[in-house]
Amino acid sequence: MQINPQDLNRSIPQKSPSRSRFWSVVGILAVTTLFAGLYFRQNIVDYIVASQFVPSVQLNEVLGSTYLNEKGTFYVYASQTKVVAKDKFNDYCGSLQNEKTIVLGCYSPITKQIVIYDVTDSRLDGVREATTAHEMLHAVWDRLSQDEKTRLTDLLNIEARKVTEQRLKDLFAYYNESDPDVMSNELHSIIGTEIVDISPELEAHYDNYFANRKALVVETKQYEAVFVEIETRQQSILSEMDELSLVITNRSDAYDRNFADLTKEIDLFNSWADSSEATVSEFNRRRNDLLNNIDNLEADQISINSDIERYNLLRQELENLNLLAEDLNRSLDSNIIPMKDTPSL
Repeated sequence: MQINPQDLNRSIPQKSPSRSRFWSVVGILAVTTLFAGLYFRQNIVDYIVASQFVPSVQLNEVLGSTYLNEKGTFYVYASQTKVVAKDKFNDYCGSLQNEKTIVLGCYSPITKQIVIYDVTDSRLDGVREATTAHEMLHAVWDRLSQDEKTRLTDLLNIEARKVTEQRLKDLFAYYNESDPDVMSNELHSIIGTEIVDISPELEAHYDNYFANRKALVVETKQYEAVFVEIETRQQSILSEMDELSLVITNRSDAYDRNFADLTKEIDLFNSWADSSEATVSEFNRRRNDLLNNIDNLEADQISINSDIERYNLLRQELENLNLLAEDLNRSLDSNIIPMKDTPSL
């Protein structure tokens, strides 16, 4: 019996093309959905948290002057931002306070939460707003893709090299040496809240979160200037006191030597004047010389006492500045660098 090849082909069951394509599409959709779910999971969580978050009265006050736009405010809400008093702040941020800027807040990448210290001292107006913006940018950085972080890191490093303010240069050097892993993260927050003029590319990035970033930077500089002004004056006073102390010490030593020499000269003059050999003209000449020496020594004494008075005034001003710094320091609940001991006479 012969079998027709066409009959043989008909005897082999064929898969349905439409069913095969169906399951392929289903598989692709499943994988795509899985990856999309993983990728957008934080976004989904953020939207849920932000939609349910109720800001406190203090936070609403802060947000009124942070110059954030809707998206920046969204990340503040998504981070469940708290503005807390002194006794609570250390509980939240005690283990996270590794920043060296004048910033009083923290962002935890584990809890995804921002905590701001409630500074109420009017001399430090703007500190809570700047802190909130700074920490919001940490929350943003935490959510950026690795490609975006790499792109921004290059731009941030270029910007950091343009900085001329010594405080910021020292700050960047500190982070680079002590913890280079967080350098880009810190640059992202510091440059965004403390540098007025930046590249258009970076400005475009920050425009995603700020309605008026430069206005915030200006206010940040105002409260930072309080500390900078105090520290600058402290250093100036210390420098002048050091120089004045050396002058006073040297001139006092010279005064003591001249005083001792003049005392001997007076004793010799009195002994000579009591002798029968003294003449009127010689007596007057030597007496006038001694009177001139006495006048010169008295002038030195007055000048030295004037320097001592100036030194004591400077010391009092320094003590007052230290008290002011300590008072502001207590308002911030942070540590100011101790001043070196004042020189003493």
